[in-house]
Amino acid sequence: MKVKKLTSIDFLAQRAGFQESRLVFSFFESHSKARRAFLADMSQKGWQIDSRYGRFYLAGQFDFDQKTLTITNLLVEAAAEFTWKQLLAVTESFARSRFVAAVLWQLPHRTPLAEWFIQQGYQVLPQGYQRVLAYQTALVLGGGGAHGAYQIGVWQALQERGITFEWITGTSVGALNGALILMNDVEAAVDLWANISSEQVLHYPLASVRAQTLR
Repeated sequence: MKVKKLTSIDFLAQRAGFQESRLVFSFFESHSKARRAFLADMSQKGWQIDSRYGRFYLAGQFDFDQKTLTITNLLVEAAAEFTWKQLLAVTESFARSRFVAAVLWQLPHRTPLAEWFIQQGYQVLPQGYQRVLAYQTALVLGGGGAHGAYQIGVWQALQERGITFEWITGTSVGALNGALILMNDVEAAVDLWANISSEQVLHYPLASVRAQTLR
């Protein structure tokens, strides 16, 4: 899946695929009205999603305080072939890539649609249909000596955003940082990298450079 944030320089109105795009759910009264609304909102909250099922145009508002993606419009090009369940999988994958906690489809309440959303694990709210997303996230830490210093800053940023992970894996200095992260002591990790020297990071035992060890 490829995702592109759309801007005013993307001439969607001139694309044949967009001109023939259609609504999937009843966000608006007609396909043409939905297309006009998408063009008006595009630079603020328009996304193009290319999936194995086809191309979608999604208007969505991220609320990072509530950690929610609210979907307000969704169009699909005519050539796309998908089921509603596959469509949900694409949009939820998009939401997970932004680490939001929930997806909210801002749709009017209609009995058949509500029943279907409930079957897919959604809750009926006054403003639409919402599902809390489950994550299984791994933190992968590469090696590279002193380059590992930035990883502690990344860890701090993840903590500030409330992003958690179930697995940690690392190579070389990444394994060292992984151990520090498992200790869950930010101050100790920052202190280590603030005071470590290049010689300590790049130090090799004398035995490793002796000719007889190279066999």
